[in-house]
Amino acid sequence: FGQDKNLYIALGEGGSLDPPVSQWDHTLLGKMLRLTEDGEIPSSNPYAVTGVRCHEKGETDEGKQCQEIFASGLRNPFRFAMDPNSNKTRFYINDVGGRAWEEVSVGGEDYAGANYGWPVMEGPCALDSYEECAADDRFVDPFHFLGHFGNGSAFVGASFVPSGIWPVDEGSYLFMDYTRSSISLLKKNPEGGCRECVPPVSAYTN
Repeated sequence: FGQDKNLYIALGEGGSLDPPVSQWDHTLLGKMLRLTEDGEIPSSNPYAVTGVRCHEKGETDEGKQCQEIFASGLRNPFRFAMDPNSNKTRFYINDVGGRAWEEVSVGGEDYAGANYGWPVMEGPCALDSYEECAADDRFVDPFHFLGHFGNGSAFVGASFVPSGIWPVDEGSYLFMDYTRSSISLLKKNPEGGCRECVPPVSAYTN
């Protein structure tokens, strides 16, 4: 649940690269969903007025939209973590990549209708690429990313450090990499990031 009292639910795309269900608005796969405490549709969901409920089958007819959808374009958002230090609903999404990139993106109540790009994009680049990495205005760019040539390849569980626990790291982000069996603290990259480099370099490090 977020600060807005709504329930946020992250769903993977079921291993379906083709067809690209994460980009389809008539299925719940590859989406961030949002419901009220009573399981109803929040009025500010992108398809609250024009869409239909998809909860029974997880999809509707092509040409229609699922009212439950809050954001789209996710591959395997395992997991996402609410920021307890924010006065509004804000969270980071660890979206496990395919063959090339891991990524962390910002989500929350300000991101209704956001598209995170999968499978057009993977991390900061085009699918399976380390070189075709021009930003695409249609999609939310991840603020942290890591190529599978680097230190880790499966971003999973995560949590923010809440206020009053570790003063030095208050508000910082902890996340796990499954393949390394490690927990890392996300920090600013002391050398800075380079979105235009080939391959791109994140402004953060773990």
